[in-house]
Amino acid sequence: MKNAFTLLELVFVIVVVGILAAVVIPRVERDTLYEAAEQLVSHIRHTQHLALNDNLYRDDNETWYKAMWRMSFRNCTGGGKYYIVFSDRNQGGNADYNERARDPLTRRQLYVNNDCNQENYTYNGVILSEKYGIEDIILGGGCFGSNHYFAFDQLGRPHYDLVTPHHVVTSECTIRLIAAGGEALITIQPETGYTRIASITDY
Repeated sequence: MKNAFTLLELVFVIVVVGILAAVVIPRVERDTLYEAAEQLVSHIRHTQHLALNDNLYRDDNETWYKAMWRMSFRNCTGGGKYYIVFSDRNQGGNADYNERARDPLTRRQLYVNNDCNQENYTYNGVILSEKYGIEDIILGGGCFGSNHYFAFDQLGRPHYDLVTPHHVVTSECTIRLIAAGGEALITIQPETGYTRIASITDY
């Protein structure tokens, strides 16, 4: 009889705990805007790290700066926003297969074509609109003029143009990720290239 009561008490406790878990404990939802901002900051830092490691500066090459590691923001032909990371080593103007950066964790290329169709060797996170629901990317501050890219030199300093040399950024750069539920502001500091999430705003 005592065992029957003990079993009944145990079942009662399990039922109560289940009800509390369903009603009292708040549901944890995925914050895709924050995830997108975190990923982008991580890949900007990775781009700077590649520039520091490669040290592409060459005394005997007047156009060495055109090969600096860069992050380029683009639009999918069918709609959507994405970015790629590459070093134009042959200075052909394209991100050739062997010039693309790889995600440090997955080792997949931080690249996708303009049609935004994924390949098995590319990292799907670069299509911010598809994976994270980012509706727009607004580039501002010192990094961006008419170009939609920035680069890092051998000292880790951000540059806003690779058409001519010595276009070192002199004021803070801003990247705003716009989603249906809010926006995230990412800043890149001049000289140091220090990158962080400055704010997350919910609508």
